[in-house]
Amino acid sequence: MIQGLRLRILGYVVSGVAPLAITIGILALQRGAAASTGYSYLYLGAITLVALAFGLGPAIVVAVLSTVLIDYFFVPPIGTFTIASPADIQNLLLFVIAALVVGILADTRRRQEHHSRDLAESLRQSNIELERRRLEAEEGRRLATELARVSATVEALSETDRLKTELLANVSHQLRTPLGAIVGMSSALLQPDRINVDEAARQYLDTINTEGRHLARLVDDLLEMARLESGVIELRLEPVDAREALESAADRARHLESHLELTVTGRDMLALADDASLQEILRNLIENASRYSKTVDLSCAGDGDTVRFQVADRGPGVPEADRETIFDRFFQRRTEPDAGDRRPAGSGLGLAICRRLAEAMSGRIWCEARPGGGSTFIVSVKRYVDEAPPQREARTQ
Repeated sequence: MIQGLRLRILGYVVSGVAPLAITIGILALQRGAAASTGYSYLYLGAITLVALAFGLGPAIVVAVLSTVLIDYFFVPPIGTFTIASPADIQNLLLFVIAALVVGILADTRRRQEHHSRDLAESLRQSNIELERRRLEAEEGRRLATELARVSATVEALSETDRLKTELLANVSHQLRTPLGAIVGMSSALLQPDRINVDEAARQYLDTINTEGRHLARLVDDLLEMARLESGVIELRLEPVDAREALESAADRARHLESHLELTVTGRDMLALADDASLQEILRNLIENASRYSKTVDLSCAGDGDTVRFQVADRGPGVPEADRETIFDRFFQRRTEPDAGDRRPAGSGLGLAICRRLAEAMSGRIWCEARPGGGSTFIVSVKRYVDEAPPQREARTQ
């Protein structure tokens, strides 16, 4: 806008200066009154140029000022605005008409040129927009093709995963009966009253029993993971005494592993959880800790509107880089280098099951380094308050 105003001011300045400059130039060259009317073409040329450059308004100013200057300096009697001859009046009128016509034509040409430039610029912008939309359309088609390919891949992988889970569940279910028989019979033969079993056979039976139990646990973990990955988990959320839950998990662990030293600390408080799922989490965490340490400390504490269950050991600890991936399925970590290349027995599913169950109860689980060495696994679930319903059915996908 400011640029346009400056151009208009310049146009009117030029329209005032141009006729004066032409007049001064003619007078300087002729050194007196002009005998011919050829000077009029100079004024008409100035009118044309001003009209082309600045428009009709400045051109009219040039035409009017040129008429006045011609009358004063070149039409007898010189030096006055009086016109003595009718022929001069006619010529002057013709000049005025010609000047206006030239100005109008030049201004029309100027407007047409501006319109043509605007039209060309509009066409250029339209071509750019059309090219942009063409490229967007091509990109859209490419993305649609890629999305269809990815969707097909995801669908195929989902179907493969479903079939794998179904196969694992079926195979695991079929294995439970013979494994139960193997573990049961080997346990019966290991009873002290079986005096007809020699020491060598007892060692073989003990190996069979130990590995059978390990395989049975693996089958149980596979079945549990298959259940969790089936898409629907039925939970019964209700107030659970946190201290009693730890005591119950500790008692069961002591019964299975008498050599394990377990301590339980924490005050009584209520957590909103599914008791069976919470016991499953604690069982897996204690079993995981017992592979690295003979001393396991259990504790519970309130943290705002949540209850934290902690299972801490004095083992080699979990490297910081593994503290997230350790909850992936089938993840197993090695012990410290001085323990050799042996991997602790386990299915690699226990911590993955813990995370699934914790998330199903709207909680979470993570691992931290324990001061002084070892690891601390923390499970956080909602704290039960009086305003909360005593129990509800929860269905998570």
